[in-house]
Amino acid sequence: MARTEPATVWLAPEIKGWKGYFPNPFRMLDGKQTAQVAATATVSSATFVFSPVAMTVLMGEVVGSRVKQGYHRLTSVIAARNGTTESTYIAEALIPLIAFGLPLSPVAAGPAAPLFNAPPVFTTDDGTGQIRNLSTALTNWEFLLYGLGAVVIAAIIAYPFAMNFAHRAATLVVRYVSHEAIIATFTGLVVVISVWEGGVVGLAVTLTVGLLGGLLSRAFTIHAGVLFMGYYVAVLSVPAILAL
Repeated sequence: MARTEPATVWLAPEIKGWKGYFPNPFRMLDGKQTAQVAATATVSSATFVFSPVAMTVLMGEVVGSRVKQGYHRLTSVIAARNGTTESTYIAEALIPLIAFGLPLSPVAAGPAAPLFNAPPVFTTDDGTGQIRNLSTALTNWEFLLYGLGAVVIAAIIAYPFAMNFAHRAATLVVRYVSHEAIIATFTGLVVVISVWEGGVVGLAVTLTVGLLGGLLSRAFTIHAGVLFMGYYVAVLSVPAILAL
């Protein structure tokens, strides 16, 4: 996109309200925000068959609609969405794995698929119902132990890193990475995956669905979370309807 002058971006100064490298997470939010994060994380964990992206967007909108003050609303929405993201991805991987041994969620069918089916080590046969994966290899107590251990290790590494270096990273991106470059990167990624998975037909389908989704969002103000839900449901419902 052509410009006559460099874009002007205003960044808020970095203000650290804590001492040391590891801030107390319970002091970063007030009591109401903490309760909102706990509530949205609990609700979104129960909806483990839904799209994690859709639940993140919806939970953020629900929390944001109840807060009027600008800055407080912004921090509340970010906190709720972050909590929802963590809870949905963990729940959508562990609940189907522990309870069913089958990939019954978007995360289980996508990023966590090797935990269910990775021949010849892990196999899941939907036709015969034979399951030989982490669901049968670990007990419930082992799932609890390893799951909590992974969460604690991730929190120790990622939480202080994000709190101390997020502003610097954002400044670096805003100053040296153009908005067009980010859009081009994601566009290229979509094109590569579409062609890799479905060839020219896959690319045409992706473009059609994307254009239709953009039209529904801009012209008819349909929420992005609703569109994500529709995409995931369509993968299962449309083939079943066509088979009737």
